[in-house]
Amino acid sequence: MNKGMIKMWGASSMLMALLWYSWHGIILNDIAFSPLSDSALFAIAAGLYFTLGGLQTVLFTGLLRKFRSLSATLIVGLSTGIITFTVVNLVMGLYGFTDQTIYFLMDTGWQLFEQTAGAFAVMLIFQYSHRRYYNPLQ
Repeated sequence: MNKGMIKMWGASSMLMALLWYSWHGIILNDIAFSPLSDSALFAIAAGLYFTLGGLQTVLFTGLLRKFRSLSATLIVGLSTGIITFTVVNLVMGLYGFTDQTIYFLMDTGWQLFEQTAGAFAVMLIFQYSHRRYYNPLQ
């Protein structure tokens, strides 16, 4: 693992965690109503976004290395968004929060946006760290 991968991993994880807190802590303010303590909730979120950031970095730099494009970024972002969607909705189903359909739909859309933004962070750092300097006159 090189410094570029660590930067991509960190940027993606931090951006997604910041977006998560913006959505759940500020806009919806549903963190206040969580049955978990704040420290447990933040520890779970930190672990989730650390894992998702690593997954996005590995997917983008490994599996999709040949396809460093906007479509590859969207594939990585949306696929990790779907993974998050599945995990979160499994947990919400266990706690019985699935009866609020509008909340469920808004949260799903936000998760997809959140993970796609994380994938864009990976792509931008990857493109910046791998750009080639060339003289267009040669």
